[in-house]
Amino acid sequence: AGPMTAARWGEAFTLMEDTRVLATGGLQGLGPDDVLASTEVFARNTTVDMTPISFGSQALGAGGPTVYSGIRNTGDAPLFIDRWRLEGGHFDDFDFGANRCPGVLYPGDRCARGLVFTPTAAGPRETDLLVIANVDGENSTPVTGHATAAPADGAPGPTGPAGPSGPQGASVTGPAGAAGAAGPSGPPGEQGAQGPRGLGGAYRCKERDRTGAKRRVCFLVIFQARGMTARATITRGRSIRRVRARKLTSNTADLALPRLVKGRRYKVTITLRKGRETYVIRRTIRA
Repeated sequence: AGPMTAARWGEAFTLMEDTRVLATGGLQGLGPDDVLASTEVFARNTTVDMTPISFGSQALGAGGPTVYSGIRNTGDAPLFIDRWRLEGGHFDDFDFGANRCPGVLYPGDRCARGLVFTPTAAGPRETDLLVIANVDGENSTPVTGHATAAPADGAPGPTGPAGPSGPQGASVTGPAGAAGAAGPSGPPGEQGAQGPRGLGGAYRCKERDRTGAKRRVCFLVIFQARGMTARATITRGRSIRRVRARKLTSNTADLALPRLVKGRRYKVTITLRKGRETYVIRRTIRA
């Protein structure tokens, strides 16, 4: 579209798929340096119809919605859109929005180009929207809008009546606080009553057999044990030996043990019974 950037003749022409023509080479004079190696693309001009854009009234400094200009290719050749431009008037108050136009608009097709109005001064504002393309004739449409200044603040009005009380808020119990430090120790209490006598314990006897192993287990009962029956059970691992029961004649008594192996440990359980009373002494001895 448009005139050649350089006068030339003898150039080669190639028809492109989109109906444009590619001009290659040629001469611009008769001298040896007048041979051209450049190329240029040409398209047949067409005509367009563009609808104007009116934003109406809008508050000063506030951005409004996108408003579109409808473009229709009214010619018989494709429209090759190179770019869009805002020109003249208050073009700084307008900006490009969404673009719904393709790069090529074929005869009879329509598309839309959007603008946004953000006025910088009060009053009427205007500019022109231009499509830069292979257009023969008018290629622009007017864009108008009116900016209204924000109203000045008036005097404050009277205080309105008090509103009704709101509902009572929910009662929420907060988390428990950390435990306080321990207080000082109190004075010692009174001495308690004396407890019952404890059971006696087993102790070693000096009597041993020829191998040196202990043959008796002796025990002392710290209460009146006369008349009680004593029985001993000796265990080592899964082995269990029992000593025949005998009646005690005093608080200090002993039970004869079966043959034990010197140096080994045995668990001895002595059971004392008299009527419904039962006492147990448990000890570990080394033979």
